[in-house]
Amino acid sequence: MNTGINIGNTHITIAQFSKKITKIKKLPTEKINKYLKPSKLKGKIYIASVVPSITEVFLKTVKNHPVKIFTYKDIPIKIKVKNPGSTGIDRILNCFAAFEKFRLPCLIIDAGSAITADVVNEKGEFEGGIILPGITLMEKSLKELAGLKNFRLTGKTSLIGKGTDSAVSSGIYLGLKFIIEGYWAEMKEKYPGVKLIFTGGDGRELCKKTGKGVYYENLTITGIQKIADKNSFSE
Repeated sequence: MNTGINIGNTHITIAQFSKKITKIKKLPTEKINKYLKPSKLKGKIYIASVVPSITEVFLKTVKNHPVKIFTYKDIPIKIKVKNPGSTGIDRILNCFAAFEKFRLPCLIIDAGSAITADVVNEKGEFEGGIILPGITLMEKSLKELAGLKNFRLTGKTSLIGKGTDSAVSSGIYLGLKFIIEGYWAEMKEKYPGVKLIFTGGDGRELCKKTGKGVYYENLTITGIQKIADKNSFSE
């Protein structure tokens, strides 16, 4: 039994696996010192992180375990961007895992602190994508404005908002819906049959609001697990 850890800006996902994932736990990134229990970690630890400072916390805490920190070089996928080392490792893992599962070109919407929309082509190559502010970041940004300090974000949307709460909620959710649908439409022109996949903390809600695609909750962790099970990394 080994452990896969996906360190994001908002949450850390910790999973145990041996050929398949058997246990998953999510912790708030900012409170990791409070919630991390090294005794619960099993075997070799595989880490994919976009927060180097939190990676350091883990390394100091799990000294009794062999640790592998993933870089883009560890992911068996051709990466067609100018500087793969500066690309979020979660984005590349998502595309790898999606292609492994579906064997189709995929557009992966990972909705967390930021929202990424990335493309893996019909050859299983990472093409890159776009990055948008996440829902929480949009909400916080709008609340900096004097006239919008007290609005409440709801799940309800309307093409024409009849109040501040409705207007902001609709602006955020419908705005993202239109961007995703428009981007997907463009991708279908370039990659016929491209599959739309949502993941991340807000991915389920965006999938529901869009009414298209599928939601895959633990896509990044699945990528970690698949690579770890196929490889024996040296220390």
